[in-house]
Amino acid sequence: MEVKNLMLAVNDNDTAKLKFLTSTATIDDGDLTSTILVNDNEATWHVNGKLKPGRKQLDVMLFAEKSPVQLQYLNDKLHAKFSFDTVRTEMKSADYSGDAFKIEGSWSVKNLLVNHPKIASNDIIIHDAKIEADMLIGENYLALDSSSTILLKNAAIHPYLKYTLSPNKIYEVKVRAPEQGAQELFNSFPQGLFESLEGLKVSGKLKYDLDFYLDSSLPDSVKFSSGLTPTNFKILKWGKTNLQKINKDFIYTPYERGKPMRDILIGPGNPNFTPLSEVSSNFKNAILTSEDPSFFTHKGFVQESIRKSFAVNFKEKRFVRGGSTISMQLVKNVFLSRQKTLARKAEEILIVWLIENNHLTTKNRMLEVYFNIIEMGQNVYGIGEATRHYFGKRPSDLNIGEGIFLANIVPRPKIALYKFRGDGGLKDYMYPYFKYIGNIMAKRGLTPPDTSGYGFYNVHLREGLRQYLLPDTTTIDTNAFDSDDPLPAIETHDASKNLFDRLFGGETKKDSVSKPTITVDTVKKTRKQLREEKESNEEKKRSLKNNSKTNNRSIYWLIY
Repeated sequence: MEVKNLMLAVNDNDTAKLKFLTSTATIDDGDLTSTILVNDNEATWHVNGKLKPGRKQLDVMLFAEKSPVQLQYLNDKLHAKFSFDTVRTEMKSADYSGDAFKIEGSWSVKNLLVNHPKIASNDIIIHDAKIEADMLIGENYLALDSSSTILLKNAAIHPYLKYTLSPNKIYEVKVRAPEQGAQELFNSFPQGLFESLEGLKVSGKLKYDLDFYLDSSLPDSVKFSSGLTPTNFKILKWGKTNLQKINKDFIYTPYERGKPMRDILIGPGNPNFTPLSEVSSNFKNAILTSEDPSFFTHKGFVQESIRKSFAVNFKEKRFVRGGSTISMQLVKNVFLSRQKTLARKAEEILIVWLIENNHLTTKNRMLEVYFNIIEMGQNVYGIGEATRHYFGKRPSDLNIGEGIFLANIVPRPKIALYKFRGDGGLKDYMYPYFKYIGNIMAKRGLTPPDTSGYGFYNVHLREGLRQYLLPDTTTIDTNAFDSDDPLPAIETHDASKNLFDRLFGGETKKDSVSKPTITVDTVKKTRKQLREEKESNEEKKRSLKNNSKTNNRSIYWLIY
């Protein structure tokens, strides 16, 4: 076969353009050679190799002259960088195996570079990767057989993937990494994937197993298990980050939208630092109940929680529930950026495993650090700052209602002030949450049973902050912004803090305010409209109180 001057052009509504001009391509006695000009001589590619159609075999390589293979089209269209030196594909055989068509082959890549905001904030580079694959194509499924092997440098992983199309869509994933040298496994990680662990030296062996099964018709029955098993595993030398730094005083720098807020000393030198022994059990028990009930018994992960998250997120077709433990939240805040990328999540999981399974610190110290760095409002960090900010109290003096309230604001701290009425009391929609968490705590013996809302009516915002609250008639859709979004939260901190306060996290004595721009309906309402609005609100209150007996926690998250 011979092809000359074959042009393929793509014009995607002027947002991205792509041209391939195959100036020449020949197959002569099975030898394939070609020259492809990309985007008017922007680059020259070659697809060369061997073809043996009679034997259903091929061995083909794609590479570029004098530079890696890359496409500006992907950057223009997807804001992604993607390049490699060579890609090689080999088909060794293709024939029926029982009722399925089996393709046996391999794919390999040299110096693959990937960069996309959803994957990582930096370049991820895989220097040498290969998969020896057995693919199965059935009447209603596609599968990568477990006999396949992924090779990353000297590490070997056996994947199994199956996608069943009918009668129901079924997703199956299994990963088996047989016991192998821990250092070889760490060395195989793509460059840039685990930045904080670069240079880490370890000894011993590791084994990994993962199982996932999801039937789209029965999402609640999803199966998930994951385990990294060590044998004589030891950390010999820290890499870029010393994971034991949390055992001593250290500086914590919270970030907002990639920018540092201020430096906070985590230690007795900070007047807002609160030792674990001085944190009220009312707050301690409330946050453990709501965030991580098995914190003191698990090793960083709760697989049942992760399993349920898969089911909920699949049914909702979006991410609405995570499976993060306090250990994972701590690692995310202390060691990693706040960027929501796949690479950061993978790094978070590995660091949690290293800390928990190697006992790099105690559970009490982890909880103490967590309580002192956790975000609890607009530029409010730690339980010491939070109790003084909202209630003018010390952490040891929190009552049960205040403890439950502070636990409630942890998932979305920036909207904390919107939960208060103008007189400083909590809005009625918070009542079911107090009943829900309080009843769980009472059943576990963490607080006495209470039929009046577990301190709901005893929570009062300190008077100095009430002047910044919006009128009770103002409607704000708090679901319209992300937990990392500083607007439209009410700002009640002095931007001109002195050096001492910036270093040690202290509060200024006088509150200043920089109110956000919020559109409020200023049209005067008639008496009839006000009466109807009041009746509607009363009906909502009765409905919420009736729902408070329900044990389905998701109802209460929807209320927020």
